[in-house]
Amino acid sequence: MDVHPDKLDITITFAQSLDGKLAGPDGAQIALSCSESMQITHRLRSTNNAILVGANTAINDNPQLNTRLLPTEEQRNPQPVVLDTNLRLPPGCKLVQNFVAGKGLQPWLLTPGSDDLDWHHRRRVLENAGARIMIYNPNSTSHVDSIPSILSTLSFNGVSSLMVEGGPSVIQSFFTAHNKYGSIIDRIIITVAPMFVGEDGVGYNLPRSDGKPAFIHKDSFLAGKDAIMVLEPTSA
Repeated sequence: MDVHPDKLDITITFAQSLDGKLAGPDGAQIALSCSESMQITHRLRSTNNAILVGANTAINDNPQLNTRLLPTEEQRNPQPVVLDTNLRLPPGCKLVQNFVAGKGLQPWLLTPGSDDLDWHHRRRVLENAGARIMIYNPNSTSHVDSIPSILSTLSFNGVSSLMVEGGPSVIQSFFTAHNKYGSIIDRIIITVAPMFVGEDGVGYNLPRSDGKPAFIHKDSFLAGKDAIMVLEPTSA
């Protein structure tokens, strides 16, 4: 399968603790970014066509995925996309509410589809609430092997730049797919907060390719109390 019929520019971005944790126990939301680094994240959102999170992040954090922290004249909201295999997103979430209120773009829910009657009921409820359900062709039950189809679906629907913001399992899937299918990720931007979460927190593993790091450091700078690091693929 061609991973990129039309190559998307893909940025992986997330905040982590000093001990490499992105979330608390069982994926619970924790405040990692300071206000200065959050504003940089919102500016980065404004430079991408779309922003993608997994269903767990969308449910646990109830994010808005917009650019509300920027000055009004600089706000340009990306297309919100949720990887939601089983259509678990609550119809009353902020993403749907903002769209209905005219304060955000219509959320897209990416799913491989199902023959299950309950799944079709949830689809009708979410579509009636205001979400758009988009079916991709899965390579398998694994998110990793479905990422090429997911990217093709987004490209077909006009997305040329994608910001992947979480959560840990989605980020891990993109890292693994990058190692398995070739150069998928164009850059990683990590905000490192000066705190420890502890061993019960949820982290990630960065794959290695041919015994060398898959990504190398390109830049780093401070934003308030946080350190922001930019990495690019080793082959870039």
